[in-house]
Amino acid sequence: MRVSIASELTTSGVSVLLGRKQVPSRFNLLTITKHTMDTLLNIHPGEVLKLDFLEPLNITAARLARDIGVAQTRIAGIVRGERAVTPDTAVRLGRYFKTTPQLWLNLQREYDLEELQRRQGEAYEQIRAYSEKIAA
Repeated sequence: MRVSIASELTTSGVSVLLGRKQVPSRFNLLTITKHTMDTLLNIHPGEVLKLDFLEPLNITAARLARDIGVAQTRIAGIVRGERAVTPDTAVRLGRYFKTTPQLWLNLQREYDLEELQRRQGEAYEQIRAYSEKIAA
């Protein structure tokens, strides 16, 4: 079972977990709730875009692309998880959905870091923390 790890922080300060359900709120995503890598699959920003924005609002990727002034292939690639959210796309998505560009960039950063740690984890495990031991 895949679940969205995105959550929103409303103006009242209440955190609401967003998943595969339509959220009856005009507030949008602002922060990411991080769970352990063992319990959740790594969620691409395109999945958040699709499940938490496009589907609940009945917006197609083609319409979104047209409305924000980008190529349809850019949005389709993001939704399929084949393309990263760039700063330019983050600004456009933020303006369109009344979120911040940081939301989209943070989703991408979290996805990229987790993918890197999954691929390079063994190599990173070999790195030992700095110690201030005095040489004798």
